[in-house]
Amino acid sequence: MKKKILCSLMILLVATGLFAEDFFSFDDTDGFGTESEAVSSVEINGSVAVPVRAYISSDAIDAIGDVESLDDTLELTPEIGLQLHYDGADFLIHTDATLAPQEDMTTEMVINEAYGQYFGENMSLEAGLMKVVWGKADEYHVVDVLNNVDLTEFLSTDYLAMMDPELMVKANIPVGMSGLFEAVYVPVLTPDRLAESGSIWEAKETKTELPAAITALATAYGCVNGGRDVTEIDLNTLDYGQAALHYTSTVEGLDYGLTYYYGFNKLPSVTVTPNIAESYIDYSLSYDRMHTFGLEAGYIAGGFNLKAEAAYNMTYDFAGDDTHVYNNNVTWVAGFDKDLPIGNLNIQETGTIILGSDGITSGDIEYDAEGEYTENLIIAALTDSFCNDRLDVKLVGFYHIEDQDYGFYPSVEYAPSDNMSATLTAHVFGGEEDTLFGQYSDNNFVECSLDWNF
Repeated sequence: MKKKILCSLMILLVATGLFAEDFFSFDDTDGFGTESEAVSSVEINGSVAVPVRAYISSDAIDAIGDVESLDDTLELTPEIGLQLHYDGADFLIHTDATLAPQEDMTTEMVINEAYGQYFGENMSLEAGLMKVVWGKADEYHVVDVLNNVDLTEFLSTDYLAMMDPELMVKANIPVGMSGLFEAVYVPVLTPDRLAESGSIWEAKETKTELPAAITALATAYGCVNGGRDVTEIDLNTLDYGQAALHYTSTVEGLDYGLTYYYGFNKLPSVTVTPNIAESYIDYSLSYDRMHTFGLEAGYIAGGFNLKAEAAYNMTYDFAGDDTHVYNNNVTWVAGFDKDLPIGNLNIQETGTIILGSDGITSGDIEYDAEGEYTENLIIAALTDSFCNDRLDVKLVGFYHIEDQDYGFYPSVEYAPSDNMSATLTAHVFGGEEDTLFGQYSDNNFVECSLDWNF
């Protein structure tokens, strides 16, 4: 509701600005026959996307030709996008919304961004629903702390598409010749979105699926019938306000940045109350208070574009023995990209170490039966363009070091004109069934999308 109200307000502000300009302006003069110094402009863009997804699991293949089976059902998710950008003399307004038809003949509106920005003499001020990316790495960040992440489709190659917009106020203050200081206040909390249903996650026990996490806790307490949610949390209160500071600058070719975040872990903790006699657990969700201290850097050397980020996420479970609170952890991402004759090669390694793992026992939200409290991924991407940049080819691969499982995301995009494109992409997973990627090996899919824009 807060996002719909804000989007309507933004559109109203744009309309008011346009009306005021039309009413009080005559051509390029200011009413006294002199030329106006500031000229405002409005830009409207739209898009239509028609993606069709087909699963290529063994069940889907076996269902071809069987009219009674729905395992080979195609997923059609058309979208209509509208972007409105208005530049005034010392401010701008930007809105970006998507309309998605639903199966019940209704239409869902998704607000991607809706914010305004005022430009003062020594700073600028932004407010609204925003997506703000912090960090020097490519597509995957550990110091990007403001927006939550949509994990219902697991890992995507489009980082912005994985982010939900957040209501925030941000001040941008230039410092010296190359420095920028950003101060942000986020009044409410939007948690990471975890899969709770959907064909790709059906019957899967995944780390990004909330019911599976609750089932695992119930099993740890010997309650085979799962759990019952007994509390609801209203996160749209000032009790869940957050603040963050971000400073970036350049010194002798070295781009660097510092981040501090005072807020919450956007993944929920689960507190359980077991009822052994009736073989179920009552559970409640909570969000741990967290401080994040981050560093980032980028440097070009020998034709290699080097980049790195590191963050220390501090909760209050220093000993690691609080079963309902996430432990402190250290996360990082580091890598490079380089132009080669066959395209641009980008390789990054990202990892997490859970601190205080000696205090983790069965029933802890982070408990791992095999005692593995590290996570390391190698991410490699090779991209190239052909046919005067009309044909783009991208090969992205993920390799999970601990369990030797992997994901492979190839895609081809062809744009015969500036206003139309066709994209063919696939997601292929491999590894043991209980691994990060291997658990989705029966959910490989191919997706084709036609896109028009103006």
